[in-house]
Amino acid sequence: MEDTKSIQAAEEHFKRGEAYAKEKKMNDALNEYSEAIRLNPKFVAAYNNRGIIYLLKENYDLAIDDFDKALFYDPENTIASNNRRLAIDAKKNGSMPLGPITMEPVVRPESNM
Repeated sequence: MEDTKSIQAAEEHFKRGEAYAKEKKMNDALNEYSEAIRLNPKFVAAYNNRGIIYLLKENYDLAIDDFDKALFYDPENTIASNNRRLAIDAKKNGSMPLGPITMEPVVRPESNM
């Protein structure tokens, strides 16, 4: 039962992170995604979205780490794979990527367990 409560709480933090990101309150979004991951360490979408925040803050190593974690739990995740490639390119070039960065707006419980 406690796992279910943790997963539900993680989803609430994820949703708050999305709202903060839309408002461009990146530090608040970062904190919410981090809490979602703390509560559900296999939360693929939270890793992806936190990675994007790190990427936007030009912290490329942490961004790549989060995309790697998302791909560890969901190897077929094309969103995280694309974002990881953009982060690697940005790190090599020392600037933000030119391609589109994609957040995962939908909580997919089957890939978060």
